[in-house]
Amino acid sequence: LHFADDSTANTDVLVGADGIRFRAVRKALFEIIGPGLMDPTKTRHYSYLSWSGTLVYRTILPVKLSKIYPNDVTLKDFMLFCGKGKQVVSFLLAQGTHINVVAFVSDERKAGTPFEKAVEFHMYLLKSSTGHIRTSNRLCRKSSRWALHAVNELSLITYNRVALISDTSHPMTPHFGAGAGQSTEDAFVLGRLLARPLITLSDVPAALKAYQNVRLPFARFKARGSERTGNMNMLQFCLPGYYDGTDRGNMREETEILKENIIDQWGWKGEGSAVSE
Repeated sequence: LHFADDSTANTDVLVGADGIRFRAVRKALFEIIGPGLMDPTKTRHYSYLSWSGTLVYRTILPVKLSKIYPNDVTLKDFMLFCGKGKQVVSFLLAQGTHINVVAFVSDERKAGTPFEKAVEFHMYLLKSSTGHIRTSNRLCRKSSRWALHAVNELSLITYNRVALISDTSHPMTPHFGAGAGQSTEDAFVLGRLLARPLITLSDVPAALKAYQNVRLPFARFKARGSERTGNMNMLQFCLPGYYDGTDRGNMREETEILKENIIDQWGWKGEGSAVSE
């Protein structure tokens, strides 16, 4: 390994996990891969971020809400409010003493464009017609904001004795809340493979290839599902002629179908494990 300060280091295995926003490890890996495995002109394609067109706003509220609005649904369960280009997720934290509120605002026309400063969190909540969201907004004092960025799906995550794990190898949107779990499974599978007593230094490339074959397909499957769920939660409502005041006669039935489709997206939860993989 050669570092910017001219220092060097030797290692048997190199595992890169620098997250989605830092491209150094991805770029370093794809720069050393031979043209027989990957087109060298694709290095930038696999290394660099692009804005997804979605902004996320988050705040944590104390459950003093119960004293003012004791029947508010956000006090009872995980809630997902969907609308035209927006969704708000809320759930209880810290043994029910606080409520986590996360608002997503998406514009697919801005996907791939440079990120620009956006209007404040309160402005989006005040535009909502949902009373529960207005309730949260009244109690909101501070919120954090970040732009969701994406990386093109990687075709491989190992080469020789180098491997990528976590968001570096399969960055995904947060609509499943699965990114950290998938990263943990990466570490578990990779650790189990490398810790096998029969693995020698010459076996490391094969062990890393086995890790890639086990983890990459499923992680990519989850990343696609997460993106699809976000689109269903927000962009489905933006289709021409839908949810825009047009009397379609069967709007309630269509909404129920969309609801079931959204719920079905979560059917994979609890099925299988890193051990079974």
